[in-house]
Amino acid sequence: MAQTDDAQTWDQRYQDGNHPWNAGRPEPQLTELIGDLDIGSGMAVDLGCGYGDNAFWLGREGFNVLGVDIAPTAAGRARQLAAEAGLVNVHFIAASIVEPLPVPAETVALALDRGCYHSLTASQRPLMARCVAEAMKPGGWWLLLCGNIDQPRSVEEQGPPQLSARDIIEPTEPVFELHRLERTRFSGNDGRPTHLAWRAILRRRGHRGESHSL
Repeated sequence: MAQTDDAQTWDQRYQDGNHPWNAGRPEPQLTELIGDLDIGSGMAVDLGCGYGDNAFWLGREGFNVLGVDIAPTAAGRARQLAAEAGLVNVHFIAASIVEPLPVPAETVALALDRGCYHSLTASQRPLMARCVAEAMKPGGWWLLLCGNIDQPRSVEEQGPPQLSARDIIEPTEPVFELHRLERTRFSGNDGRPTHLAWRAILRRRGHRGESHSL
């Protein structure tokens, strides 16, 4: 199946229970990066939030969080879980990430993305990059985890969509600086490393002052 930003396709996967990326805990590859950057608080968005695993972690760390998922089933379940947990600073909405995000321009300090960017077609990735950039403060950070094409895989083998380094750099470079791009692995539901991945730190262009030390 071609990857795309299609509400019906993704919502059906949630209705069918076919969403292996929802681990019930935050993605350690991304939480480690936030620690490295020492981002204290502010407005954060969780792109392709699913059931909100990463959004809940961000909320507990002091961020005001908006989780965005194109699947209404996912966003609705995440809202229910947030209410049950009493997280009043974490909200969820069903929306596309290749259209302007439902936040005021230049208000977001941090965007978290575990496997959202790699789910798009090649023509949609620059659209997502521009939408994220428009929502971000100059100097805001986008932490991105996506599949890596350097892992050989048979046609029948299941796994995340696989991107090259160029697939990350070229669509985002007009509006984001690339601060780090490295090979890593996704974490499975049991916490063990699974598929090869790219881990990227991108910074919204237009910031002033000294560059952040990474």
